[in-house]
Amino acid sequence: MRVRLPIACAIAAAVLLAAASPSLGAGRRWSKITADTNSNIQQVGLARTDDRVLKVAWLRERPGDTRDLVVTTLQRDGRAGASVTVLSGWKQLGYPALVRTGGRSLLAVFGGIRTLTAGDPADGLLTASTPDGTAWTLGPALDTTSPAAGASPGAVLGPPPARTLYTAFASGSAWVYAGLTPGAGLSTFTGAGCCYYNGNVAVDGKTGGVVLAYDSNVTGDPGRHVQPLDAAGGAAGAPIRPPGAAVRFDGRLEAQFGASARAPITGRPGKAGIFTAYDSGYVKTNRILVWRLGAKRAVTLARRPDNTFALASVGIAAAPSGRLWVFWAERASTPSGYVVVARRSNRAATRFGPRIVKPPPPGTSGIYAAAGNAQTGPLDLLLTVGRVNAVATWHRQFITGVSLFPTPRAAKPGQKVTFLVTDAGDPVRRARVRFGTRSGRTNAKGQVTLRAPAATTIATVTASGYGAARARVTIR
Repeated sequence: MRVRLPIACAIAAAVLLAAASPSLGAGRRWSKITADTNSNIQQVGLARTDDRVLKVAWLRERPGDTRDLVVTTLQRDGRAGASVTVLSGWKQLGYPALVRTGGRSLLAVFGGIRTLTAGDPADGLLTASTPDGTAWTLGPALDTTSPAAGASPGAVLGPPPARTLYTAFASGSAWVYAGLTPGAGLSTFTGAGCCYYNGNVAVDGKTGGVVLAYDSNVTGDPGRHVQPLDAAGGAAGAPIRPPGAAVRFDGRLEAQFGASARAPITGRPGKAGIFTAYDSGYVKTNRILVWRLGAKRAVTLARRPDNTFALASVGIAAAPSGRLWVFWAERASTPSGYVVVARRSNRAATRFGPRIVKPPPPGTSGIYAAAGNAQTGPLDLLLTVGRVNAVATWHRQFITGVSLFPTPRAAKPGQKVTFLVTDAGDPVRRARVRFGTRSGRTNAKGQVTLRAPAATTIATVTASGYGAARARVTIR
């Protein structure tokens, strides 16, 4: 079992992958959100309030080896807005999770040590809350018995009516803290050896079931694991390793993962299912997989024939109508040596649409982590990258593309050609298809029929909320 370094450190040399055309997806330019740091394990916390504004929680380094916890508003056009300093001058802070608890009320969850003064109660697993995103209040330490002071947790609200907060973190063992009562909610998950990392937690939007996710480095039991939880945060059955999370190598199970980011896992608001995304392969990774808890097989979203660290920094985010976004970094023949790839699923989360490929921020020399929020439809992607001896997190929006299928693909002048427009297999209504001098809008089945022009033509399609697509029709 090996713990993978971030993609920039792990690849000394790689077979270059030709980047797919970026024309399938729309997006904005990258905007820098956080201040520079020297840490390549930086993570952000994300939560969207009821005004559709995305909040980004991050850490700012200060002189004297202290840190601030900052929350930045991400404007709808993708630019960084106002920032609020939640905590200032702390001796130690873990990277925070951020949870929306009401309309515009937020809760930050993190490990921390305020000072090195004996008896300072701000030491352990902590929270800070705000009713409106402006004034924040530090809560009491929830736990001081585990390695919570260094935690960079994941957190989620459980189902109503209780709306219990579940917080997960892992470093050696994995821990789940249920609720906000100090000293009363900790459950510990320990393997047969060392170690567990990257704890995170998700809730099923239909059943309310809560699941812990972590990455295991335990000999004989490596890779991503998901652990169903009971209402108190304890185990509800045995942990499950998703298909492909570990592979056979020299007669034993092995896996690769990066010990620096929360395990990507999510439910879907109002819909059934919990999904986790992960890279697969050993000694090096060559597949991106997404798996629904309980399914027999995982869905493969990317595959590399070569055995290189070419696919990494995978993430997942829920979108409206049951859809999912999955995103990752790839080695590519681009100026930076990387591209960022995203794909969005259909409503059933069983099939995924075309690859949307973008370059990383200018000057990128390494990609370390990715996080996203897609609750308004487009993917707001937060990418942590290295640039000239400094690390920071940048933002860019991704909009999915449609697929355009003409029937027949070869026609005579004046012959009727039917175009089908789909989004990951789902029909797209009222998309505008242009074919020579003619155009029309698709019906509820995603279809429109137009007569062929006199010469071979590239048909194009545009639709609100989507990137454009094209298809060639040969005129005989």
